Amino acid sequence: LVLSGVGTLCVWDDKPVTVHDLQTSTFLNSRDCLGQKLSSATLAGLRELNEFVKYEDRTVPIGGVDAEALAGAALVVVSSLGTELSTKISRLCESEDISFLAMDCFGFHGYAFLRPSAALAPATVSYHALAENWWKVGSSRADIFKYFQVAFAFHAREGRFPTIGSDDDVSRALAICAEVTGCSDSPPVKAPDALRQFLHHSNGQLNAVSAMVGSVCGQECIKVLSLNGNVMDNCFLFDGSSIFGQVVRLQV
Repeated sequence: LVLSGVGTLCVWDDKPVTVHDLQTSTFLNSRDCLGQKLSSATLAGLRELNEFVKYEDRTVPIGGVDAEALAGAALVVVSSLGTELSTKISRLCESEDISFLAMDCFGFHGYAFLRPSAALAPATVSYHALAENWWKVGSSRADIFKYFQVAFAFHAREGRFPTIGSDDDVSRALAICAEVTGCSDSPPVKAPDALRQFLHHSNGQLNAVSAMVGSVCGQECIKVLSLNGNVMDNCFLFDGSSIFGQVVRLQV
């Protein structure tokens, strides 16, 4: 997006830079970044790519986001915020007619959800903001998206994602899933074994999966910002274990 020459890019992440960030981010190239605010440290790397883009950094915690903070934006992209905050921002974007994209990658799986502004949405298609509870989505093809909601529900309760390979964490995640969804007998997915496999790897990211989902997100962002091309309707789901991706329509 920076190389394409967007007018203004605002990065909003108030977490401190960790060793994990240094290992996974292309834009953090020095251990001197450790402990700095992630958004500020990232902008320093982005400026090296294109000095003609205007860069902005927010100083308030992202949890306090409101309509005023998003004013003037053409597109808002969120990642790793959890269901509640992502839903809040999605609804703010819907009320202000701002295009919204949410994406995440855990283990072998990834998704990208898009709700475009009215200017981009075909008259025959009704786009929806994110909902807090997507368990009523009927299509079994949306199971991957539901897996993420289980992981986020675990994070909201435990303050972390399941530990890789931990059977105890998987059991706790399934119990939380049943509690949140009201499904006491089994998780609300067609393949509970696949859900278990997802949870076993949900605290790790694979570069190949992130690259695949990220490329799809980049493609959709360019369409949105250039007002050119048909945007996806409305969620891209990717399963790296079978190297299979598809676009499905999520709605309740």
